[in-house]
Amino acid sequence: MCKFRAARKASEEVGAQIVLGDRPIEITLERAWNSLKWTEKLSLVTSVVSGITSPSAMSQKSLKESSTSDSTFQLYEKLSYSYPSLLQPLIHERDTYLAWSLKRSKAVNKSKRVVGVIGKGHMNGVIYALLADWGDLRFRDLVGQRPSWSSNDAASNGWVVRLLKDLMRDTVIGIVLWALYEQIKGG
Repeated sequence: MCKFRAARKASEEVGAQIVLGDRPIEITLERAWNSLKWTEKLSLVTSVVSGITSPSAMSQKSLKESSTSDSTFQLYEKLSYSYPSLLQPLIHERDTYLAWSLKRSKAVNKSKRVVGVIGKGHMNGVIYALLADWGDLRFRDLVGQRPSWSSNDAASNGWVVRLLKDLMRDTVIGIVLWALYEQIKGG
Protein backbone atom coordinates (compact mmCIF):
# COMPACT_ATOMS: atom_id res chain seq x y z
CA MET A 1 0.00 0.00 0.00
CA CYS A 2 2.91 2.33 0.73
CA LYS A 3 4.10 2.03 -2.90
CA PHE A 4 0.73 3.21 -4.19
CA ARG A 5 0.78 6.23 -1.88
CA ALA A 6 4.28 7.07 -3.09
CA ALA A 7 3.10 6.76 -6.69
CA ARG A 8 0.16 9.08 -6.03
CA LYS A 9 2.44 11.62 -4.41
CA ALA A 10 4.97 11.42 -7.26
CA SER A 11 2.23 11.78 -9.86
CA GLU A 12 0.86 14.87 -8.13
CA GLU A 13 4.33 16.42 -8.01
CA VAL A 14 4.89 16.06 -11.76
CA GLY A 15 1.27 16.41 -12.88
CA ALA A 16 0.98 12.86 -14.21
CA GLN A 17 -1.85 10.35 -14.53
CA ILE A 18 -1.74 7.12 -12.53
CA VAL A 19 -2.52 3.96 -14.47
CA LEU A 20 -3.53 0.71 -12.76
CA GLY A 21 -3.24 -1.51 -15.78
CA ASP A 22 -2.31 -5.10 -15.02
CA ARG A 23 -3.84 -7.96 -16.95
CA PRO A 24 -6.69 -9.78 -15.15
CA ILE A 25 -5.30 -12.67 -13.12
CA GLU A 26 -7.81 -15.12 -14.59
CA ILE A 27 -6.40 -14.57 -18.08
CA THR A 28 -2.81 -14.83 -16.88
CA LEU A 29 -3.46 -18.09 -14.99
CA GLU A 30 -5.45 -19.61 -17.86
CA ARG A 31 -2.72 -18.81 -20.38
CA ALA A 32 -0.04 -20.10 -17.98
CA TRP A 33 -1.92 -23.36 -17.39
CA ASN A 34 -2.57 -23.84 -21.11
CA SER A 35 1.11 -23.26 -21.91
CA LEU A 36 2.16 -26.29 -19.86
CA LYS A 37 2.46 -29.83 -21.22
CA TRP A 38 0.59 -32.53 -19.28
CA THR A 39 3.76 -33.75 -17.61
CA GLU A 40 4.58 -30.20 -16.50
CA LYS A 41 1.03 -29.72 -15.19
CA LEU A 42 1.29 -32.90 -13.14
CA SER A 43 4.72 -31.88 -11.85
CA LEU A 44 3.47 -28.41 -10.91
CA VAL A 45 0.42 -29.77 -9.08
CA THR A 46 2.63 -32.27 -7.26
CA SER A 47 5.07 -29.51 -6.25
CA VAL A 48 2.27 -27.28 -4.97
CA VAL A 49 0.66 -30.11 -2.99
CA SER A 50 3.99 -31.19 -1.48
CA GLY A 51 4.75 -27.57 -0.63
CA ILE A 52 1.43 -27.25 1.15
CA THR A 53 1.69 -30.54 3.03
CA SER A 54 5.35 -30.48 4.03
CA PRO A 55 6.30 -28.77 7.29
CA SER A 56 8.02 -25.46 6.71
CA ALA A 57 11.56 -25.21 8.05
CA MET A 58 11.96 -21.63 6.88
CA SER A 59 12.51 -19.30 9.80
CA GLN A 60 11.41 -15.66 10.01
CA LYS A 61 15.05 -14.59 9.64
CA SER A 62 15.62 -16.55 6.44
CA LEU A 63 12.28 -15.29 5.09
CA LYS A 64 13.36 -11.68 5.65
CA GLU A 65 16.79 -12.34 4.11
CA SER A 66 15.25 -13.90 1.00
CA SER A 67 12.87 -10.96 0.55
CA THR A 68 15.67 -8.40 0.76
CA SER A 69 18.06 -10.20 -1.56
CA ASP A 70 17.77 -10.52 -5.30
CA SER A 71 15.24 -13.33 -4.86
CA THR A 72 13.02 -12.14 -7.73
CA PHE A 73 15.68 -12.97 -10.27
CA GLN A 74 16.49 -16.25 -8.54
CA LEU A 75 12.80 -17.14 -8.84
CA TYR A 76 12.86 -16.38 -12.58
CA GLU A 77 15.96 -18.51 -12.98
CA LYS A 78 14.36 -21.47 -11.18
CA LEU A 79 11.12 -20.99 -13.07
CA SER A 80 12.86 -20.89 -16.45
CA TYR A 81 14.67 -24.12 -15.59
CA SER A 82 11.72 -26.07 -14.14
CA TYR A 83 8.83 -24.69 -16.22
CA PRO A 84 10.22 -22.72 -19.18
CA SER A 85 6.83 -22.49 -20.90
CA LEU A 86 5.50 -20.43 -17.96
CA LEU A 87 7.87 -17.54 -18.67
CA GLN A 88 5.91 -16.36 -21.71
CA PRO A 89 2.46 -15.91 -20.06
CA LEU A 90 3.66 -15.02 -16.56
CA ILE A 91 6.51 -12.66 -17.40
CA HIS A 92 6.83 -11.60 -21.04
CA GLU A 93 3.13 -11.22 -21.85
CA ARG A 94 2.50 -9.31 -18.63
CA ASP A 95 5.47 -7.02 -19.29
CA THR A 96 4.05 -6.24 -22.71
CA TYR A 97 0.53 -5.79 -21.31
CA LEU A 98 1.77 -3.39 -18.62
CA ALA A 99 3.68 -1.36 -21.21
CA TRP A 100 0.65 -1.34 -23.50
CA SER A 101 -1.67 -0.18 -20.74
CA LEU A 102 0.73 2.59 -19.75
CA LYS A 103 0.88 3.88 -23.32
CA ARG A 104 -2.68 3.41 -24.43
CA SER A 105 -4.95 3.57 -21.39
CA LYS A 106 -7.88 5.96 -21.67
CA ALA A 107 -6.52 7.66 -18.58
CA VAL A 108 -3.40 8.49 -20.58
CA ASN A 109 -5.02 9.74 -23.79
CA LYS A 110 -4.55 13.42 -23.04
CA SER A 111 -1.68 13.22 -20.63
CA LYS A 112 2.02 13.59 -21.34
CA ARG A 113 3.17 11.87 -18.14
CA VAL A 114 2.15 8.62 -16.54
CA VAL A 115 3.06 6.99 -13.24
CA GLY A 116 2.79 3.22 -13.13
CA VAL A 117 3.45 0.96 -10.17
CA ILE A 118 5.09 -2.26 -11.34
CA GLY A 119 7.07 -4.94 -9.60
CA LYS A 120 10.85 -4.91 -9.68
CA GLY A 121 10.89 -8.15 -11.64
CA HIS A 122 8.86 -6.58 -14.45
CA MET A 123 10.82 -3.33 -14.71
CA ASN A 124 13.32 -4.35 -17.42
CA GLY A 125 10.67 -6.13 -19.48
CA VAL A 126 8.26 -3.19 -19.35
CA ILE A 127 10.99 -0.73 -20.34
CA TYR A 128 12.00 -3.01 -23.21
CA ALA A 129 8.38 -3.34 -24.37
CA LEU A 130 7.92 0.44 -24.23
CA LEU A 131 11.01 1.03 -26.33
CA ALA A 132 10.37 -1.83 -28.76
CA ASP A 133 6.68 -1.06 -29.48
CA TRP A 134 6.22 0.01 -33.10
CA GLY A 135 2.53 0.66 -32.60
CA ASP A 136 1.40 -2.62 -34.17
CA LEU A 137 0.54 -4.28 -30.87
CA ARG A 138 -3.04 -5.55 -30.75
CA PHE A 139 -5.09 -5.73 -27.57
CA ARG A 140 -6.29 -9.26 -28.33
CA ASP A 141 -2.66 -10.42 -28.47
CA LEU A 142 -2.31 -9.38 -24.85
CA VAL A 143 -5.52 -10.62 -23.26
CA GLY A 144 -5.95 -13.85 -25.14
CA GLN A 145 -8.82 -15.08 -27.21
CA ARG A 146 -11.62 -17.39 -26.29
CA PRO A 147 -11.84 -20.38 -28.57
CA SER A 148 -14.51 -19.88 -31.19
CA TRP A 149 -16.81 -22.84 -31.44
CA SER A 150 -17.60 -22.68 -35.14
CA SER A 151 -19.24 -25.41 -37.16
CA ASN A 152 -15.79 -26.47 -38.41
CA ASP A 153 -14.62 -27.08 -34.85
CA ALA A 154 -17.73 -29.10 -34.05
CA ALA A 155 -17.30 -31.13 -37.21
CA SER A 156 -13.73 -32.00 -36.29
CA ASN A 157 -14.82 -33.10 -32.81
CA GLY A 158 -12.59 -30.49 -31.16
CA TRP A 159 -15.08 -30.13 -28.33
CA VAL A 160 -14.92 -33.87 -27.60
CA VAL A 161 -11.13 -33.75 -27.28
CA ARG A 162 -11.38 -30.72 -24.98
CA LEU A 163 -14.05 -32.44 -22.89
CA LEU A 164 -11.88 -35.54 -22.48
CA LYS A 165 -8.82 -33.46 -21.56
CA ASP A 166 -10.85 -31.51 -19.00
CA LEU A 167 -12.25 -34.75 -17.58
CA MET A 168 -8.75 -36.24 -17.28
CA ARG A 169 -7.44 -33.06 -15.62
CA ASP A 170 -10.35 -32.95 -13.16
CA THR A 171 -9.89 -36.65 -12.35
CA VAL A 172 -6.18 -36.16 -11.59
CA ILE A 173 -6.96 -33.11 -9.42
CA GLY A 174 -9.67 -35.10 -7.61
CA ILE A 175 -7.29 -37.98 -6.90
CA VAL A 176 -4.60 -35.62 -5.63
CA LEU A 177 -7.08 -33.83 -3.36
CA TRP A 178 -8.44 -37.15 -2.07
CA ALA A 179 -4.89 -38.37 -1.32
CA LEU A 180 -4.17 -35.10 0.46
CA TYR A 181 -7.36 -35.44 2.51
CA GLU A 182 -6.49 -39.02 3.46
CA GLN A 183 -2.98 -37.95 4.46
CA ILE A 184 -4.29 -35.13 6.67
CA LYS A 185 -7.03 -37.33 8.17
CA GLY A 186 -4.60 -40.14 8.93
CA GLY A 187 -1.73 -37.98 10.20
